[in-house]
Amino acid sequence: MKEISIIGAGVAGLTAAVYARKSGFDVDVYEMHTLPGGECTGWQRGDYHFDGCIHWMMGTKPGSGLHQVWRDVGALDDSIAIHLNEIFFEYQKDGRTLKIYRDADRLEKHLLDLSPIDAHKIHELCKDIRAFAKMDMPVSKPMEMYTALDGIKMAFKFGKLMPLFKKYNSISVIDLAEQFQDPLLREGFINLIPGPYVATSILSTLGSLHNNDSGWPMGGSLALSKRMAAYAEKLGVRIHYHAPVEKILVENGSAVGLRLKTGEEVCSEYVLSAADGHHTLYDLLDGQYVDDLQQKMYSDHETYQLDCCSLVFLGVNADLSARAHTVYIPLDEPIMVADKAQECIMIKHFCYDPAMAKAGKSTVCVMLMGSYDWWQEKHQDKVAYKQAKQQLAKEVQAAVEKIYPEITGTVEEVDVATPMTYVRYCNAFRGAYMSFVTQPGMQPTSLNGKLEGLQKFYMGGMWTQFPGGLPGAAMGGRYAIQRICKEAGKKFQE
Repeated sequence: MKEISIIGAGVAGLTAAVYARKSGFDVDVYEMHTLPGGECTGWQRGDYHFDGCIHWMMGTKPGSGLHQVWRDVGALDDSIAIHLNEIFFEYQKDGRTLKIYRDADRLEKHLLDLSPIDAHKIHELCKDIRAFAKMDMPVSKPMEMYTALDGIKMAFKFGKLMPLFKKYNSISVIDLAEQFQDPLLREGFINLIPGPYVATSILSTLGSLHNNDSGWPMGGSLALSKRMAAYAEKLGVRIHYHAPVEKILVENGSAVGLRLKTGEEVCSEYVLSAADGHHTLYDLLDGQYVDDLQQKMYSDHETYQLDCCSLVFLGVNADLSARAHTVYIPLDEPIMVADKAQECIMIKHFCYDPAMAKAGKSTVCVMLMGSYDWWQEKHQDKVAYKQAKQQLAKEVQAAVEKIYPEITGTVEEVDVATPMTYVRYCNAFRGAYMSFVTQPGMQPTSLNGKLEGLQKFYMGGMWTQFPGGLPGAAMGGRYAIQRICKEAGKKFQE
């Protein structure tokens, strides 16, 4: 009998596997794909590597709790260079440019130059960014394991930030942006992070940047995932690729193993699903253990919103290193992405990482928020789906060439990922690339991964830590093993 069977070799599953092995468990991981990483991935097209995940990664700076987690699980080590872009992103409109500098002091001066009329709000925002820069995300253990002493330490450590959390947790990004009088600042901040998100997301991101965290690990997403998988296997974790799980086996109210789609059954003392939350609950467990909260989370798409996107990649035989690496630009003519008109696009190049393209060439990515329902309907007809992808790629390429005329005639590779791509490779619920959008007043923002009526089973990963992303995936995997260690009477080892 296996001690722990883990479903999914994404960041959450690999994090859980490493901590479980370090804590003395015998560990098997079952992955539907032929590669590790789940949504933390990339792929090669000719001379170009298309990265499908990392934009910025919290925890790249040594000294933080999250950085130590990344080192614990093999994602980062001293050999991995971290690239820090001086400018996080630019928003360009009507001949003016808003630059979000990494350094809050420089950002403050730039904003004041753009909009003196917003001086009071700019000073307030940048002061709060500097305060958030001092925050170290608490990652040691899940909240239900905190003792009274832990609570006192937490209050002492974060006491001065609590008024700021209260202030920004009560408003959305849109609410924050609308406090600026200058339309360039208003629109720029809304495009920085999708508007419905709680405003704390902007402050924590900009604070992290000011602290010289949230960099780019050289080599990108797939390289990071492969490092984690290699480290897990070095510790003795067995990763089974091309091994999709069909059902979680349950007997007498306890998870007892897995049945693979091949028909093979695996007995386990514990089962941990680091797979998609909806897929776990409704497919692998047949909806038998869904409580009222979970039912609402996966059916009420207004309260529990999800983001999905389409990615259009261009491999161009031109050097874009002199261009800003991430730019948001309103279009002269909107692009139809699914059933929605896209009036602004994000253009990102990766010229700071030689792993993305050969010298003198550039990998370009355009991220477009999309409609799952539209793409899902198109996907029913393979011909119509392919044509829709081709049309989107054509319109995006034309738009990028108009903005960057130097790439005209140099495009060598084109690829498109839609929400259905996330479904196909990761069983992603409604094509989501992160879990639920954290909005003002949203409760809860984390789950303990236990299901009422089912023993010896835990969920981990970003579907237990909203809004997910790489930190949420890692924390979800870590916390799941800490809970299993407590139940099994083992000491959790880092």
